[in-house]
Amino acid sequence: YHIRKVMSQMEGAVIANIPQKMREKALAEQQKLEEEYPGGLKRTSYYLSVSKDNPAQYIETTVYSFDHLGEALPSLENLIQMGPRYAYRGNRFVIFRNREKEEWDGFSSNNQKDNSYFNLTVELPVEPIASNGVIEGKKVVWTFDAEALKKYQRMPIGESFVEVSIPASAIQVDLSPRLFHKKEKKISSKKEEVFQPLEWFNASFPIISDKDTTEEVKASLRVVFPVDKINLPISYKDLKVQSLVVDGQEVDAKLISESMGVFSGKDQWGRESRGFPVQLEFPIRNPWVKTIDKIEVEMKVNAAAETQQSTFVIKKKSFPRIVIAKETKNVCNQLAVSKIEFGSSSAMFPKPGITFLSMIKPTDIRTVFLDTEYGLRYKAEGVTGKLKKATEFWDASIKQFVQENFSQEAIYEYTIGFDKIPNPPFNLVIDVITQSNFQTQTFTLENIDVSP
Repeated sequence: YHIRKVMSQMEGAVIANIPQKMREKALAEQQKLEEEYPGGLKRTSYYLSVSKDNPAQYIETTVYSFDHLGEALPSLENLIQMGPRYAYRGNRFVIFRNREKEEWDGFSSNNQKDNSYFNLTVELPVEPIASNGVIEGKKVVWTFDAEALKKYQRMPIGESFVEVSIPASAIQVDLSPRLFHKKEKKISSKKEEVFQPLEWFNASFPIISDKDTTEEVKASLRVVFPVDKINLPISYKDLKVQSLVVDGQEVDAKLISESMGVFSGKDQWGRESRGFPVQLEFPIRNPWVKTIDKIEVEMKVNAAAETQQSTFVIKKKSFPRIVIAKETKNVCNQLAVSKIEFGSSSAMFPKPGITFLSMIKPTDIRTVFLDTEYGLRYKAEGVTGKLKKATEFWDASIKQFVQENFSQEAIYEYTIGFDKIPNPPFNLVIDVITQSNFQTQTFTLENIDVSP
């Protein structure tokens, strides 16, 4: 699947302002990078060139490949505006692309199309019975040059630009079992929230395939287990799946959630959680599954026999910066603040939050506060921490900072959400667990409804 398009004048100006050596290095890295998408779709090459007719104009060329059409089509549709659609019409499987309201891929004038083309080659299981492309055995090829693309823009809305069909009997066509389900909160007549364990469940089965219909696919599931809000926040470790039963059969499940951390009843940005969230991934063969019989997870919960507070004075807004605790004998005597977001809690992005680096484990943090000089205290809405190597930080300045200031191979990166963050100076106070008392707890849910 080949796409070549002329970049807009604004995009071209941004690229032109990048130093040539830096631009060439970035493009060289892009050319070598293969990206994979769901359904077996791969981006195999990307190239940026200068138009022969206009040195100020840049042209993007991207090539995608896929093995199974039905599996790749949803990704193509989501990824590329020019991507094909699909439908099941009167015992035919139809692949098409209609003229739609929006202009294709940013082209705003006919002149911009002069160096562009659209090329799609599809190999089908059998010879097509209808097509407006060139048929070569089981292959259908469409190649549209600048004139064809201009014609496309003048076509009536809804008219087919690309269309091919084959008999449905020649392939396995099953549009219905693309299983996806999301339950909304249910409110009783008393306006009280009824606990619903299912947050979402989805499993995508191939629409079209030459494989057995009992092909195994990966399903994702997110559920919430009820916890005692009186005892929140809870520090936990060794989270694992003890049992997952689907259709009466025990299934091997993979834990996607972090196996250790701190749960306060909210996520890191302060949104309420109806229980302790757990995300799983597991193989499934039945696209019509309506009930998951049982999910059982186990984790060790820290009763926090003793705690100690470490206080760090945040004076400036420039980061990353090492901050030393007021009392250096504290169990947590230094950390590195890498980012502070002063955003609004009501905005979509960014939310108020602090990111810091520390060697203290997530299971040793009970909670975090911000104390102002004028006596206000802000409690963290959520605490999440992940162990990362220096090479895993995408920001080059942070990566260099970690390498220069931490001798350890890996360090914990914490994201702490707040309803509001005051302007510096303020104190960052971490309540650290100094004496742990981990107790094993098991959570069980049964007969979870996952029907559409």
